[in-house]
Amino acid sequence: MVELGNWDDATDSWVGLAQSKSYTYDQLKDHIISNWSGPSEKPSLDPWVADGYVVPEPSSGILLLIGGGLLALRRKRRG
Repeated sequence: MVELGNWDDATDSWVGLAQSKSYTYDQLKDHIISNWSGPSEKPSLDPWVADGYVVPEPSSGILLLIGGGLLALRRKRRG
């Protein structure tokens, strides 16, 4: 399992924010190289891909609209 989080000094504990699906060793053993001799030998295994969640990236157009809206709200109106 891959887990993202940070250490909370106040409570002296780990705070997990997100985690992938859990897999057993038997499920992952075909993706683990135990006797790799270096870059000259190309592994013949398929890479493991974490697929627990997807985070979409906002497009630049949406970011531009949000920024323009925030600037319009910040503008002082003269009375």
